[in-house]
Amino acid sequence: MATWRMMVVAATVATFLVPGATVGREDAAAQWNSLVDDYIERILFAFNPSSGTQAGVHQFDALLEDYSRANIEKQLAALEEFEKRVAAFDARLLSPTDTADREMLLGAVRSSLLTLRVIQPWKKTPTAIRARQAMGSTC
Repeated sequence: MATWRMMVVAATVATFLVPGATVGREDAAAQWNSLVDDYIERILFAFNPSSGTQAGVHQFDALLEDYSRANIEKQLAALEEFEKRVAAFDARLLSPTDTADREMLLGAVRSSLLTLRVIQPWKKTPTAIRARQAMGSTC
């Protein structure tokens, strides 16, 4: 038992003494933050501009959700690609908080995929149906 404790202490001390160990985590944190920013800009707000407006990002103020079949397909493709990127990100390099955020983001992406593939609210929600009719879409 004492040998195990000594190894844990030695590994902890080595982490602080080896400059590259901290830099690797800092690099991973920067890459993770960039990935999250990419999700917010390219997926969350791009396909849900009302969410952008609610978050105070005024470039989305004049936009509404596009429920056309073509846009749903674009959103599915973007979410599938993003799911792969998040799943491939090595959680061991992240802080405990970022690791939890990774799991939540992966869950949110998978939830969106389920919603679009299975639940398909644009076919059932009166607002979405009227929006599609106004755009001339029949999906």
